[in-house]
Amino acid sequence: MSEIKIGLQIWAKENVTITKFRNGDDIPFVPNRNEWSELTSPAYCINENNNYLYNYWAIIDSRNTAPLGWRIPTENDWDILINHLGGKDNAGYKLKSIDGWLNEVHNFETGQIITQNFGGTNEVGFNATPIGFRHMDGNYATDLLCAFFIPESIDENLCKYLFLFSGNEFGKGGMWKKDGFPIRLIKE
Repeated sequence: MSEIKIGLQIWAKENVTITKFRNGDDIPFVPNRNEWSELTSPAYCINENNNYLYNYWAIIDSRNTAPLGWRIPTENDWDILINHLGGKDNAGYKLKSIDGWLNEVHNFETGQIITQNFGGTNEVGFNATPIGFRHMDGNYATDLLCAFFIPESIDENLCKYLFLFSGNEFGKGGMWKKDGFPIRLIKE
């Protein structure tokens, strides 16, 4: 796995494309929308742009989604990264890819469609791209969003996650455990 050093941390250079837990068991592949919406157990899917997305149960499973020597980053890991890059208001811009963050905005007064680039500098080689996510209902959302689960539950249905959107900031919040996001690993 390619890696990058950011401050004192070593991160995977790209999102994982893992189909097996560390012990060799298969992570269930669930392409069907209706099946995905009913899940309460580990699963992954692949969206139309070949991005691997995993639900919350896949990242907390005791069989471990990360290969030996790697792990799912905690909220503290992300906080260290964000603080190293100047805080939540600036870190996103430094982590986001330069390309891929284009959005067309319709100006209703003029009728023009304006293309805006919400990309970053990719200053440290993290190359966070906007891959969207899989919604809990099984449908794919193609938003200008790059988000990752944090392995911490809020309640029966929600867990913590963090995200990069069209701005420069890194946001945190709660998201449905049934949603599907990519996984970016940190070295143990």
